[in-house]
Amino acid sequence: MVRKYGPAWIVLVALIGGCMSGPGRDSSTAESATAVGNGMVRALEAAFNAGEAEAVAALFTDDAVLMASQQPDKVGRAAILKAYADQFAAYTIQIHGVAVETKLFGDHGFSRGTYEVTLIPKSGGDRIVDGGRFFTLLQRQPDGTWKSIREMSNSEKP
Repeated sequence: MVRKYGPAWIVLVALIGGCMSGPGRDSSTAESATAVGNGMVRALEAAFNAGEAEAVAALFTDDAVLMASQQPDKVGRAAILKAYADQFAAYTIQIHGVAVETKLFGDHGFSRGTYEVTLIPKSGGDRIVDGGRFFTLLQRQPDGTWKSIREMSNSEKP
């Protein structure tokens, strides 16, 4: 029997798309790119570990697309919010991520990294433990924050 890790998909994808104030309008240095990537991951961890669907969805642009393993695409912030709200209703989530590489090119960039997640069913049952990789396309907002415009992730599990 092949076990799908459907609930974990949304967690890992979200780990990618954080939002952080940039260190300034000039983000071409490796130091500022690292700060953006690490800040986004920390913001996502905080929102996920607190079970705050609205805080997670706020890290995406209005027209963002969330693409995760074994799941249909979630198009737009409203669809992303619903997916997270459904997940937080069913699970308590513990997540940790690492931004391995972040590159910024003016007002756009990307970040890639790894994640580990534990989903604890609120109705009881076995925990789901997963890990994998993520990749996100970033866009600086007019207020200087960074948000995810496209995100993709995949589990290490078959």
